[in-house]
Amino acid sequence: MTRANRNDSSCAMAAPCSSGSAQCAVELFSNSENQSAEQIARLVISGFGAGTKHVIYACIAINKAVLRFRNNRDTVDIFIAELVKGFILPASQAHLGLSIPKLSMLGSIGDHGDVLLRDGIREYLVPYPSTLYEVVLLYKRLFRNVDALAKCIALIHERDGELTADAIAREAKPKKHNTPQPTFSSTITGQPEGQPFGVCGNDFDLLVATPSLSDIRRLSDVYANSAALAECLQIHERIAAKAIAFVAVSVKDFPTIAHVLLPLCGFGRVSRIVLASTPTHPDVSDVDAIILAERGHDNPVLLPGDLWQQRAAPVDILTLAARIAPNASNKLHIFAVESSPGWHSLVGEQTWAERPSLR
Repeated sequence: MTRANRNDSSCAMAAPCSSGSAQCAVELFSNSENQSAEQIARLVISGFGAGTKHVIYACIAINKAVLRFRNNRDTVDIFIAELVKGFILPASQAHLGLSIPKLSMLGSIGDHGDVLLRDGIREYLVPYPSTLYEVVLLYKRLFRNVDALAKCIALIHERDGELTADAIAREAKPKKHNTPQPTFSSTITGQPEGQPFGVCGNDFDLLVATPSLSDIRRLSDVYANSAALAECLQIHERIAAKAIAFVAVSVKDFPTIAHVLLPLCGFGRVSRIVLASTPTHPDVSDVDAIILAERGHDNPVLLPGDLWQQRAAPVDILTLAARIAPNASNKLHIFAVESSPGWHSLVGEQTWAERPSLR
């Protein structure tokens, strides 16, 4: 079946439409937000019996329905029961309610429906939830870069002739250093022109993190899923075997950085702690500090001898990092407030593949 045939198949099991498949899907699900749980479930079932766009719109409807009904257990049970009848969800897991793994997977597809329906992406997709979900995971691995995702998908299709879940999962795995890797340009803020980014690029040998108070709170929270932070902050997969990290935080946030953020980024221990400004009080809890960590280095990194001689203003962490690691070839700034020339900058929420959930 050709790419066009798969995506523009007739609206089987759906209400008649006046135009093509894309418009048909839009018309079919346009009023789902005002319908009952049973009606939405039946729409979803009919969508899974049609083409790729219908499956994506069905997942969007699932995501919206879960958000709408999540505080009403009886309505949730009705919605899930209908999806079980339509063989969308497994009957053996119905008792799990909103925690059904497949329901979470379909909801994630729906949450990223706008990306999957983009020109340059949807043309390659197939109507299989497992494959669509792998595309979503690849998108997150690419730090939510739509252009890089489109190029990766086109490459896989050109190479394999068809998009499959296994092929996408293989592409999403970090590449070994001795493996030739295709270069994809990226629109990530502040990325040096012509340098690769995403799963198809080089690993970073210099990391700077400037987390905000809200980022610190997220890192400090206790999550029901112990792997939640690792899944939502996928920086460690892109850090080189030999790398240096600098983190700018208040002294009181040191435990969170040392025991949570740095391990998540692939660094096992703290090497140095430097006060970013001269303290004026014995209590240094709220004094800004720069935490230094290393991996793969035989000898500890030395700090500049004149570091304490230039204290009229607080130490600029990017300047300090570049000075201590002048030979770094691939530099990443996470939790950035703005882009910085010469750095791959992930500004604000771009750092998170997705927001971690406390559930």
